[in-house]
Amino acid sequence: MYIVKIEGDIDDNMLNSVYDQMKEWAENKSKEDIAVQIDSKGGYIDIAQYIGDLIYLAKEEKGANIVTFNSGDVMSAASLIYLMGDARLFDPSKGEFLIHRPVSVDVEGHTEDLLDAAVANNAVEESLIGYYQEFNGKERNEIFNRMSQEEPMTVEELKEYGFVTEIV
Repeated sequence: MYIVKIEGDIDDNMLNSVYDQMKEWAENKSKEDIAVQIDSKGGYIDIAQYIGDLIYLAKEEKGANIVTFNSGDVMSAASLIYLMGDARLFDPSKGEFLIHRPVSVDVEGHTEDLLDAAVANNAVEESLIGYYQEFNGKERNEIFNRMSQEEPMTVEELKEYGFVTEIV
């Protein structure tokens, strides 16, 4: 099994790192399944989606099975990558799992700019809620309320929400 490491902030540097790791896999290890090791407090949602797309392409094009597991925290944008796994293993002794409402950073300008940012942030939030619903079929408000708590999820919640396939 080929291990892709996601350790630290989900940012441009992490995207480049995962790209290089996936390129290595495609060139030399594409007969192997992929294990994605995550220890991240999160970062940029759009970059997490790009990383997820890179991993998903391996599954689609080469038929690789994807296993995600934590070697530390799985928080915020890192949860999007974690949920890409066919098998999703979680060890609560190594870290915590957190979902939350998205935060806009670097927003400034006139009223129209702030309103545009709020509309964009709301669209991202609705997209996240829809993505999380794919794992559990829960009502929108229940997921929204859980995201609003901004507290790590319990093992019971991880199971209830369908986010893990196995607690280790």
